Amino acid sequence: MRGLTREIRYARTLRGDTLVMQATAVRLEARGEGGTRRHDTDGFTGGRWKLVRAGTGDWRVLERPFVPPPLLEVNDLATAMDDFFPPPAPLLSRDGRIRDGAGRAWHRLADSAGVRRYDWEVTRRRDTTATVRDTVSVLVEEEVFEVSSLRLDARGEPLGWTRTLTTEVYTRGGGRSVRATVRQRITVRAL
Repeated sequence: MRGLTREIRYARTLRGDTLVMQATAVRLEARGEGGTRRHDTDGFTGGRWKLVRAGTGDWRVLERPFVPPPLLEVNDLATAMDDFFPPPAPLLSRDGRIRDGAGRAWHRLADSAGVRRYDWEVTRRRDTTATVRDTVSVLVEEEVFEVSSLRLDARGEPLGWTRTLTTEVYTRGGGRSVRATVRQRITVRAL
């Protein structure tokens, strides 16, 4: 089993309708059979993303930072903003439940010290067939199960969120089959 820990501290600046996120401190460690290796992230620290709000309220990435090739082999840090922000919380009364248009099952928990708290779950499934080496068809089945939570202040601004994603991938083709499981935990705290 292999593991990867990525810790990034961000500075956030709003310029008109564009949100600029800058990686001010980065730690990237890979764990495997050979032990733990800490990677040099100096070539990435200072990298910036530019994002704008989409019509759904989600943030859409317009520009990504450059990732040096040695880091890219370990983790594509430029994709950090693709699933960084939580989805917008629906308007719910305490203990209310709803399923949104993206299939997320939302639940509003009891408030705590003026903080609105939500949980959501969603399962996404994708089946595709790819052709490899011009002749071999490979079936790819992917299922992502997400269990997450969100805390909002009185103005509705996120104070922190946690997203736990488990991805199961099964491939079959050319007389072989492979099953892989990836577990990812994203924890964000506003400072």
